[in-house]
Amino acid sequence: MKLAWMIDDDREMAEATRLMLKLLGWEMRHFPSARAAGAELLAGNRPDFFLLDVNMPEVNGLMMLDFIRHRPTWNAIPIIMLSAETPETIKNEAYRLGADAFLAKPIILEELKKTIEDVFHKRSGKMERI
Repeated sequence: MKLAWMIDDDREMAEATRLMLKLLGWEMRHFPSARAAGAELLAGNRPDFFLLDVNMPEVNGLMMLDFIRHRPTWNAIPIIMLSAETPETIKNEAYRLGADAFLAKPIILEELKKTIEDVFHKRSGKMERI
């Protein structure tokens, strides 16, 4: 089964996203903090892609993005950044650090679907339309 990890301190947003991903054929695991997701990564578990919120307490999404991209074991995992705030400076920093895509919250099903397809198409050129 295709697995996404969502790292976001907003539980309601995570549940809504879980339902959307289920409609698209994905399972989702939610982590309320970057530290919790990092512990799972270090334990050897990994998703097919990340949905990573920019604004979180303690370790923000940009810090987590940088952490993932500097580890060869996880560097190839696609990362879609999420934020209710979308100033160009945040988007530019996310792309500079290695984000594959950026979605504004609230997430809309069709945008999520297209973004996932685009990210996997760019990375492999092989993913079929979902």
